[in-house]
Amino acid sequence: MKAFLLVLLAASLLSTGLSAQTERETDISDFKWKNRVLLIFSPNSTHTNFNSTLRMIKDHQEGFEEKDLVFYEIIENSGNYDSDHLLRDEDATKLRDRFNIDPSEFRIILTGKDGGSKYKSDEFIRHKKLFEIIDEMPMRRLEMKEDG
Repeated sequence: MKAFLLVLLAASLLSTGLSAQTERETDISDFKWKNRVLLIFSPNSTHTNFNSTLRMIKDHQEGFEEKDLVFYEIIENSGNYDSDHLLRDEDATKLRDRFNIDPSEFRIILTGKDGGSKYKSDEFIRHKKLFEIIDEMPMRRLEMKEDG
């Protein structure tokens, strides 16, 4: 009986839209002047380059934090900003449209704190190359100079 009630409660929560992940209206302009953004577009969650990129992020989280770098995963026309927030489908579609990315393509795009596109690739990027690109950005050079 307890198991049945738990299943019923879970089904009820899911049907009312109350789940661990919540959709959030977002735009990468929310990060302008605060963070650099790595957009990861993938046709599916099993794509080799997509999974390699996620492993790289997980393995080098400290570097991401140091460089004020956040990331979005956009799979087909839906996406995640972090593990607790889902992008609304229309926001994921807007990102695809803005950068002219077909849902069947894998692509990464790095934007600077100014919101401008700084790097694009249809291949996996190693953390060293990503961090070198960021460290060459004028704003990052200033940050490093200020940090001593």
